[in-house]
Amino acid sequence: MRRWALMTVDLTVIVNITEQDDEPGHWGPWIEVTGLHVGPGHTHNGGIFLPPVVVARITKRRFWQRFLVAEREALQNVIATGTQAQKNKINAFLEYAKVNDTVELDDPYIAASVNLLETAGIIGANRAASILTP
Repeated sequence: MRRWALMTVDLTVIVNITEQDDEPGHWGPWIEVTGLHVGPGHTHNGGIFLPPVVVARITKRRFWQRFLVAEREALQNVIATGTQAQKNKINAFLEYAKVNDTVELDDPYIAASVNLLETAGIIGANRAASILTP
């Protein structure tokens, strides 16, 4: 029995896997992957298969629960009493975090913003890493 991967037309992503003796003759293109540990979502660069990229995504509620109560209150305090530049940065961050139902922890803007909150002392030392760890 041989193993076959149904690929996207450009031969870059595995759509499905099937096991049968002969190459499936429909819904192609197919690549033989007998003996390989691959599955749907793996990408192919012409030489090797790479596992799917997993996005570190959590709900907005989970994201904000990672902040301590004192940190959330400090954030609100800066919005109320900070400089206009601080208010602008925090409001832009909050709006960006509200765009989707989830927050991608590895999003460069989210990571930079949370690290900036740490640098500014709004959240505690080494807290950015705790907040951004999947």
